[in-house]
Amino acid sequence: MDARQFRAPRDTLVDALIETGAAGARNLASALAEFYRLPLQFEIDDVLIDAKFVDGIPGGYARKNRVLPLGTDGKNLVAALADPSNYHPLDDLSVFFAMPVEPIVAPFDVLDQAVSRASDGIMLCGSCGPIITLDREELGPAADALSYE
Repeated sequence: MDARQFRAPRDTLVDALIETGAAGARNLASALAEFYRLPLQFEIDDVLIDAKFVDGIPGGYARKNRVLPLGTDGKNLVAALADPSNYHPLDDLSVFFAMPVEPIVAPFDVLDQAVSRASDGIMLCGSCGPIITLDREELGPAADALSYE
């Protein structure tokens, strides 16, 4: 089976490999990390994710591009991604947050789960416990009754 024949016109070969199941998540991530000489992370622990960066991008964007900003190392935004050949999301994150991006590769299934948890609005912060974020629009009239001190 040739994964290229299953590609949509805008999909990368990596997308095709993922969608067809032609490559396992961990094996693909390992190969991509080695090829691009990037760090590899097999797990994304919620305590590593800084919610303020996740909140800075739309959840649909993170899901579509399989990219998740995790936090900073002081100078750079550290972002996990499944496909380092797709550099456009890294450029976008650099513009969104006005800082260079330091990518790390994560298996697509691990990244998809982390993006889903982040998009659901339930994140854990290492020192502050659960953080639940709700948009004012989602709350509707109830939002007006809340006190913001």
